[in-house]
Amino acid sequence: MSIRRVIPIADADWSIAPPASWVVAREPDWAFTPAAEHGVAFLLLDEQHHVATQSAAHRVVRRPLTIAAVQALGQVEIDFEPAAQRLRIHELAVWRQAPDGTWEKRSAATR
Repeated sequence: MSIRRVIPIADADWSIAPPASWVVAREPDWAFTPAAEHGVAFLLLDEQHHVATQSAAHRVVRRPLTIAAVQALGQVEIDFEPAAQRLRIHELAVWRQAPDGTWEKRSAATR
């Protein structure tokens, strides 16, 4: 059980910023084909830690495969403890496959 203190979002330390120099960029396998019975395909689960700064970087790339999954993933919620943590969002993007098969990115990260 955790005891949380509610802090107004205006007082929390969070921002949109580029990744730190120690973060290794990894790309998902866009060609991955999941089993038909799944609602969501996880294309990338990446977690990196930097011991010197006690920082962590997390990246998740998911592909919703059903209408229900699209509705469930249509809102993003990020949990962090503003009294003890700083949050830096590097990217929040929606990727859509174009008719020619290429993937197009639409950035959704705004303050």
